[in-house]
Amino acid sequence: MRAPMLTLAMVAVVTACAPAQGGGSDEPVEFAEMAAAAESGPAVGMGDRVFAHLGQFQAIADLNGGTRASGSAGHAAALDYVESVLRDAGYETVRVTLDAEHPSAGAADVTVLSGPPSDPGEVIAMVGSPVAGSLTAPLLATTDPTGCTASDYAQADSSIVLVQRGRCSFADKAHLAERAGALAVLVQNDAGEGPLRGDLAGRADVVPALGLTHEAGDALRAGLRGGEVVVRVTVDPGHETVPVTNLLAQRPDGAADPVLVGAHLDSVAESPGINDNASGVSVALAVAEELAARGAPGARFAFWDGTEQGVLGSTAYVQALDQAAKESLAAYLNLDTIASPFGDIGIHGTGAPAEALLDAVGPSARLIDVAAESDDAPFTAAGIPAAGVHSGSMLPLGLSGEIFDMSAAVAPDPCYHRACDTLSAVDTATVRARLGAIADATVAAVADLSSR
Repeated sequence: MRAPMLTLAMVAVVTACAPAQGGGSDEPVEFAEMAAAAESGPAVGMGDRVFAHLGQFQAIADLNGGTRASGSAGHAAALDYVESVLRDAGYETVRVTLDAEHPSAGAADVTVLSGPPSDPGEVIAMVGSPVAGSLTAPLLATTDPTGCTASDYAQADSSIVLVQRGRCSFADKAHLAERAGALAVLVQNDAGEGPLRGDLAGRADVVPALGLTHEAGDALRAGLRGGEVVVRVTVDPGHETVPVTNLLAQRPDGAADPVLVGAHLDSVAESPGINDNASGVSVALAVAEELAARGAPGARFAFWDGTEQGVLGSTAYVQALDQAAKESLAAYLNLDTIASPFGDIGIHGTGAPAEALLDAVGPSARLIDVAAESDDAPFTAAGIPAAGVHSGSMLPLGLSGEIFDMSAAVAPDPCYHRACDTLSAVDTATVRARLGAIADATVAAVADLSSR
């Protein structure tokens, strides 16, 4: 399918409602007051303008169960807000719904071959888990039950590792196991919960990962206390097609603008997602407003859906472009997770887009590697020059940062993908200054790349 050109006739109107449960109202969310609030007050710099938008995303999450996850009422409300800001600034907008291929859990099995008899019961392959035809190996419990540091896996080579959920993401555990030479990882759920369902966030550098009930994990641990336990693991990953809705915007005469600026609009289900990634969306909105106000060389803008499910929206968008549309893009600039109070300004990518961002930010910027996990990855894979800005996520503070190539440049955020990723967590003078600097640098980079 070819990605359509933007026309106002294609815009779909979505009514955003607060959740019916949890104390929220089921009345439509009105954005007139929110937009007015963003315009009012003593804001004089780009950083303050960005924080005005961040405040609206926090309010949207508060009204909608604390999340803006794809498919939720909070996501629909965020789409409405972003579209209203862009239209007020004079942009044409369109929502494009595309089908995206999404990994599903598929089938999985764990069998105890030796050691005390144990029936793991229902096990669930994590979304995005690599295939495992038949892996047989001794079972090993990590030194720390949650398995969030490299040292926890020091003896894990050629074993199947048992860990508990918590402290770090499932993808982090599966990556640490992969780095240690383990064959697979079994993740035990919390007490009182059913079989564990998880997602490996689209990462490629992981071992097969399966979720267990708390009771199954305890039974395996009891077996290990009695001696060696050997298990066999099989994983047959599945795939499903899911719809994603991207919001695209351009100036009325801007179809030929050669630079695309993008940010993902969805959060994870457990979080209001202010750092990840209302921060990138808010900077993109401030940049769009500033370019419109200046009447300067413009950019097109994209707000992606389904990034937290595996970079779905941007991947589907790029796959839908024909060759002429790809060649019309001189550069893609990605803004993702840029408000960590523990981070720095990291630039990832190569070529002209990375050079333009590095030049615009100045000596405070550093080149980093985010392992192709953000929305610039499908552009780069398609041969479209792309770069991005990132300030830190991945592991909570105190965990071993050595496993991430980016750790030397940006610090991990303790609220990454957690309910504490709120406006109050990022509202520091340093973050305000940084977001203003990134917004100004993005404006400058757009001008630079548009003139080449």
